[in-house]
Amino acid sequence: MGALLILATFAIRLAAAWLALRLYRRTREIRFAFITFVLAATANFPLLEVANPPGAVASTWLPQLGSGIAVLLTALILVRTLTDLSEALDEVRGANEQLEQRVKERTAELSDANRSLQIEISERERVEKALRHSDSELRRLAGKLIAAQEDERRRLARELHDDLSQSLAALALQLAALRQNGGPIPTKLELGLQQVESAVHKLADDIHTLSRLLHPSILDDLGLVAAIRAECERFEDREGIAVRFEEGEVPVKVSPDCALTLYRIAQESLHNVAKHADVEQASVDLRTQGECLVLKVEDQGKGFDMSVVEGSVGLGLVSMGERVRLLNGELKVESKIGSGTLVEASAPVKG
Repeated sequence: MGALLILATFAIRLAAAWLALRLYRRTREIRFAFITFVLAATANFPLLEVANPPGAVASTWLPQLGSGIAVLLTALILVRTLTDLSEALDEVRGANEQLEQRVKERTAELSDANRSLQIEISERERVEKALRHSDSELRRLAGKLIAAQEDERRRLARELHDDLSQSLAALALQLAALRQNGGPIPTKLELGLQQVESAVHKLADDIHTLSRLLHPSILDDLGLVAAIRAECERFEDREGIAVRFEEGEVPVKVSPDCALTLYRIAQESLHNVAKHADVEQASVDLRTQGECLVLKVEDQGKGFDMSVVEGSVGLGLVSMGERVRLLNGELKVESKIGSGTLVEASAPVKG
């Protein structure tokens, strides 16, 4: 009996060691293997009681054997549970590694996309900067071109008025003196001299008109209000279209650039009325709003479709818009077929 018990004890310890080794191989956790070995080994029997009589064996060892088997089963269940947990943990670790790998790959993709986006943004900013610089240069050149144009117009107007007009006036006086002091003149020659004299006067008037169109001296001498009023009157006489001019609290001192810009816009707008509107009346309004002068030229004529002509704006409108923008002002054109056209320009009084 004693040999059998010793053999059973050895077998139980061997099983405990095998369970501990198996668990360690699965989990690589020495603490789990040690706990399993201790639990399995407690199913052993005290060797000191081998000498007990057989009755003691039956009454003592059998309950201990049952308890040992229960502990051993508990150890087996623990080993199985820990093994399942270890396998589940391995799966979680594998899934986590795959997820981390996907995150790294996605991060790399996003990083590449971000670099590409940064390059594109930098390129776009460079292009936009170049466009802004080009636009600024174009505006600067446009301003210089308009200024040079006005200077040349002023020079030509002065030469026409001072030189050619005076020469024509002297010629007209000489013709008049010739007719009066030259003695009897044949009728045909008299008629010829009258025709020449009339042609000289007409040429002088045309030169005066051309000089005024090139640069109105009244703008420099009497100011913006008088210049626009005179332009409206001449427009009525020339085109036969009535113009109602209204003014409201226009300052006496207006910057030369502002005055010239608004005068040119009024001039060009009235020209467009005569050319396109097909009306008998138009209105011009000039007044102060805040720190700006606002000019409105309106008619109730044919009008036009803004969406159709937006891509083919004439040179006159382009010139008006550029003049106003150079003064940090604003130009608005509103029109509708059958409802007429409104041109509104605003510019700082001080230019």
